[in-house]
Amino acid sequence: ERVGELATLKEMLGTDRALVVGRADEERVIRLSGALLSEKLRVGDALSIDSRTGYALEKVPRSEVENLVLEEVP
Repeated sequence: ERVGELATLKEMLGTDRALVVGRADEERVIRLSGALLSEKLRVGDALSIDSRTGYALEKVPRSEVENLVLEEVP
């Protein structure tokens, strides 16, 4: 089973690095894994990242992301 922290792509930095926004609006620069180098990534895409190694592991499909997000209740 694949696990990781969820982050949102904010900006591509060259071909193998990206600026992402994680929990508490924390911005981080991460490296893209080999599988993501050939993937078409766009700003706003959800990525599964390993914060220990600093790598983005996979793109998380939008429907899966929506299932993981908790609804805010006022």
